[in-house]
Amino acid sequence: MDMQKIKFAYDFIINQKTTDGNLQQKVTNLQYLENELGLDFKDTADFDNKMKKVFIRASGADELRRIREKRGWSQNRLAINLGVTRPFITMMESGERPLSKKAINFIKGNQI
Repeated sequence: MDMQKIKFAYDFIINQKTTDGNLQQKVTNLQYLENELGLDFKDTADFDNKMKKVFIRASGADELRRIREKRGWSQNRLAINLGVTRPFITMMESGERPLSKKAINFIKGNQI
């Protein structure tokens, strides 16, 4: 998942005034977000709520990776300490999966 592209598409949808020239681009960006994130946006409120969750998940993913790297841990070592698989760590760090409770505690600096 490329968070920079996702943020660009989101910013374009939110910040660009709608004219004939960029209406199609807004639709294209919305379709991209739906496909990339596996979501179906029902209306503006639904779009806002789902995108907030995406960005919260992404910020947690970035923080998990940052702290792991700061400690000098490999994904494998973190996986062992959290009691999950290394591919699951990869999915949490990429934002594909929500953080586990143990991962949240790790971020908070609690013992794992």
